[in-house]
Amino acid sequence: MNNLTTTLKALLLIFVTYHFSGCTKNENLVPPNMIGSWKVVSFDDNVNSTKILKTDTNTWIEFNNGDNTMSFSKPTSTGGDVSVKNVTNGFVGKFVISPDNKIVIKDGVWTDINEPEWGRLF
Repeated sequence: MNNLTTTLKALLLIFVTYHFSGCTKNENLVPPNMIGSWKVVSFDDNVNSTKILKTDTNTWIEFNNGDNTMSFSKPTSTGGDVSVKNVTNGFVGKFVISPDNKIVIKDGVWTDINEPEWGRLF
């Protein structure tokens, strides 16, 4: 019985080490408040201290209400799906949160037709 106890303790130690080593990876979790749909309200140039807002002259209201929108869905702990709709084009792909807390978008496809200025900024 002593050998069985020693073996079980060793297996338990291996399991615990393996289980918790997965939690120490250099990965960042998707913030829960990030999931959902987002609308661009301005483009800010922090270097030149300028801000561009959507106006009737820089967008086409008849397409997507003239908006640029982004949606994050189907999250795993560190990524998920992303879909983008700017004024006249769209994008679908995957996203992950990088170790330095940036959203990295990959494995996507984007349509490419004419855009007003507001759509091109996006």
